[in-house]
Amino acid sequence: MRPIDLMIVGAQKAGTTSLLMYLGEHPNIVRHAQKEFAYFLTPNEYKKGYESAVKKYYQTESISDSDIILAKSASLYSDEEALKRLYAHNPKCEIVIILRNPVDRAYSSYLMEKNAGSGSFGFDEIPRLLSHKSSWEYQFFIDYGIYIQHLRILYSIFPKEQVQVIFYEDLKDNAPQICKTIFQKIGVRSDFMPNTKIKHNVTQKQRSVTYAKMVAKALSNKSILRKLLLPFTTIHQAHKYGNAVRGLNKSKEFHQPMSTGSRMILSEFFKPYNEELSRLLGKDLSNWNYSNEKQER
Repeated sequence: MRPIDLMIVGAQKAGTTSLLMYLGEHPNIVRHAQKEFAYFLTPNEYKKGYESAVKKYYQTESISDSDIILAKSASLYSDEEALKRLYAHNPKCEIVIILRNPVDRAYSSYLMEKNAGSGSFGFDEIPRLLSHKSSWEYQFFIDYGIYIQHLRILYSIFPKEQVQVIFYEDLKDNAPQICKTIFQKIGVRSDFMPNTKIKHNVTQKQRSVTYAKMVAKALSNKSILRKLLLPFTTIHQAHKYGNAVRGLNKSKEFHQPMSTGSRMILSEFFKPYNEELSRLLGKDLSNWNYSNEKQER
């Protein structure tokens, strides 16, 4: 089986789904149908082997020797064991990681979880998580944004020349050039231009919290309904139907910006980590300190 050639490893809520879709439009790149390729992160899937994962995630019947296999797992960068599995799978795999202001990434992640019915607390309560490192909320909203610690691990596993660091603002402002650079690096036609006007996986207000919780429960892996329906549909169809059901709950409204107080507390928390990251990458990240992004994801 052809291994993964190009892997988007994160960061969560930093435009990874959009980049997956843009790159996947290239005629010589094959991407999975689902938003996430969970093979390396999920021990049970990993035990079943790569061939099983290809059948689960990729719709195509055959993959030619000239094709580039693309995958995306938005939290892979935060899991050292999963990164080691990826390296064992293909030590020559090209890695892409997108970094976003960690404060704005935290808020976007919170809104995503809230829309899915997973969070019943307000974002202004997030600062209390700074001392609760064992909670899932800390991992999702805080730890995922401490990029310096994850990049150091990533660089200890993959050579730096195989890791392309992209910034969220650059992807927003110049996605065609980002795609062209990646196309050149992986050796496919760089004159192909995907449709980068569409933004994917945008976080919008849900119409009903109750509906969101019901859908989350119905679509969970432990759901009886899911187990009854899966034998009669493919994993790709199930993914498509699931997105459609979730989409019914989306409104055209966006969430309000986070409070100034929460932004200042989180900015101060992330500041020393951002300064270390700035030195590692040789990039000025001072604009992350108290920026106030437009609310769009």
